[in-house]
Parts: sequence; C-alpha cells; structure tokens
Amino acid sequence: MLAHESVCPSNENRKMWERKWSLEKKLSFSKKCLDTKCNNSFWTDNRREEQRKHTVEFNQSYWTEEKRLLHSKIMIDVVKNNPNSYSKNNVSGRVKMHRVVSSDGPTDVKGKWELKVADWLNKNNVRWTNNIPPFSYFWNDSWHLYFPDFYISDFDTYIEVKGYETERDRCKWDAIPKPLIIIKEKEYKDLENVLNIFAGEYVSSTVGS
Repeated sequence: MLAHESVCPSNENRKMWERKWSLEKKLSFSKKCLDTKCNNSFWTDNRREEQRKHTVEFNQSYWTEEKRLLHSKIMIDVVKNNPNSYSKNNVSGRVKMHRVVSSDGPTDVKGKWELKVADWLNKNNVRWTNNIPPFSYFWNDSWHLYFPDFYISDFDTYIEVKGYETERDRCKWDAIPKPLIIIKEKEYKDLENVLNIFAGEYVSSTVGS
C-alpha cells in the first residue's frame, strides 16, 4: 500500500487527516495524491457530474431569497468595517495601476483616465483622496457597495471616471448625497476645461454665499 492510500478518496477505509498535520504536510499529501492513478480513476466523468448536480441542488435549496439578502447585508457590513479589504485594491481585467500621491499620501489609481484626473488635482493643489467609505445601493434584488473614484475635500465633491454608463451605474450614482462629477469620454477629452470650469463655479458660489 502506498503511504497516501490511508487517506486517499478511493479508499473506503481511509483515515481522516489528523489535527497535528501542518498545512505544509497537507499540501504535500495532496500533490502526491494527484500524481497517482487512483485519483484519476476515482473522479470519473459520471462521478464529477453527480457531484456537480449535488452542488447545484444544494445551492438552490439552501440559498433562499431571504438568505441571499441576509448574506448580502452581512458582507456589506464586513466591507464597511474593513474598507481596505475591498475598494480600490480590487481591480478586474487588465487595468494598469499607477502610483501617485494624494492628500493622504501614496496611493494607486486605475488606468490613464484616473491618472490624468489625479495629475490635474495635484497640479492645482486640490486636496483629494481615493480612500473613500463606500455607499450602499440596492440593485438586482440585493444590496451592493459603491466606491467612488475620488473625493475632493476642498469642494466636498466626488468624481467618478467612467468610459460609458449603464443602468446600474446610474443606480450607484443616485446613492451619493453630495455633488458628483462624472467623467466620461466627452469630458475626458476636454478634462482640463471641465475641471477648471467646475472649480471656478465652486469658488464663485462660496464667495457669493
């Protein structure tokens, strides 16, 4: 008998892993088991399909609408209490991150559009951050979190950089109680002018008040 067979899935009399096994030892065992023929013979196509159906049936019976909403709320609370676990650090696709300096110190922005906004803010000595507490919004029968791209503390305004908008984006933006500047393709092509106009309008409104 091979050393790994005492815990191999193909052995009905296998032993359970003992608590004293370290993670390194468990990983080493798993690799050995995958390298043997027994693993391939155990996980036949029919057995894999049975396992898949079992998983689907379990999810459908367990994840009721009530449980989905509760889980969604719990996860939102978790992220709100630990914003660094999500926010700008979660990037999908091939977006290139750029290291810049905000009013809070070094940070990363996503893609050349956000980089151009950050450069304008720094060049004009405008205080900003992208370490922003999330906003909750309800979409597709569940609660989600929205992290705006920039918060401009000097203007008490948010900036969202978006190549195109969807119905879900509009739902996110409605969750923000303060002014929001949305930078799409048209605004990006004339970014300097758009931001200069907004800054001038803001200064005029505060002086007039």
